[in-house]
Amino acid sequence: NATGLCNTALSWFWSMDLKGDTSQQTWISEYMCLGLWLYWLRQKVMYNRWIEENILVCLKMKWTVQ
Repeated sequence: NATGLCNTALSWFWSMDLKGDTSQQTWISEYMCLGLWLYWLRQKVMYNRWIEENILVCLKMKWTVQ
């Protein structure tokens, strides 16, 4: 992945269904599931980083005051 692309929304082709192609071809739904799973993991990592950063900022502010 290029820098800064992990915050982008899913591409248009992940939600595309051409004349029922996704219901006939299981590999498309498998890739769609994999893509959504990777998107979910990326968002979870970003959330965990934000939580960690929030904790560190709060601790640094306390250390600065003391």
